Amino acid sequence: MKRFVVVISSVAIAIAFAVVARGQNAPTVDSASLKAGGDAFTRLATLYKAPTSLHYTAHMTLQGKSAAGVATTTLLDEDVIAQKPNKVLITISQDGKALGTVACDGATLTAYNSMNNKYIKEPAPEKAIDGSSPLGKKLDKLAGPVLGACNLEDTIFLDGPDTVWTFLTNTPGVALHSAPAANTDKPGTDVTVDAGKLVVHVVLDTDTGYVDHVSFKAADDKGSMNADETVTKVTTGTDLPAATFTYAPPAGATLLTDVPAPAPTN
Repeated sequence: MKRFVVVISSVAIAIAFAVVARGQNAPTVDSASLKAGGDAFTRLATLYKAPTSLHYTAHMTLQGKSAAGVATTTLLDEDVIAQKPNKVLITISQDGKALGTVACDGATLTAYNSMNNKYIKEPAPEKAIDGSSPLGKKLDKLAGPVLGACNLEDTIFLDGPDTVWTFLTNTPGVALHSAPAANTDKPGTDVTVDAGKLVVHVVLDTDTGYVDHVSFKAADDKGSMNADETVTKVTTGTDLPAATFTYAPPAGATLLTDVPAPAPTN
């Protein structure tokens, strides 16, 4: 499965998902508890079958701690537009100020980090971006320690909920289960992906059927990161004007033509 992710650091979601994919043990699937999760993803697949575009906004709280014990809290807002099979426009902002943009017009992907005024421009992937691919790793290096988000909702839309569910239920080294969502103000189904160093919760709203909440906890020898994302608005529709996905970095931004990939983790 392709996975689109803009990462926070080496402890964030892209690297963690790559670790999951390299797991050596057979998946641990709690079949009795998975019916609710499977039903929720099947419903989402039905909702996503006809629409070709998705637009959602979300608010994310990031809490990090370095190996030295330095703690940080970052509040981010996301505006995400996706169109099948591979177009995206993702804007991440803080207090109304854009921190970064990822745009793919179907032919070229451009990712800009306003924190260092640098960007990359690469051929577009066929669908969503695989976080462990060379392009995904370039995004990791570009992102730096602050810019980032677990854009799981648009990944599910572009790849298809059925494909994502098949991936989750067949990934080695993962404990997967579902249950009624807790600590929420409305009913939902919480699908939990537990890979030890990475735990992801995807909550699907019972009333709308859409993803309502995503959270993850990830850790390695460099530190830990907790992310909590609440989707605030979701709309689906038909193809959008091509100009929707047209993006150019600000004048004076530096194009990175040789971005070393992070060293592989074991």
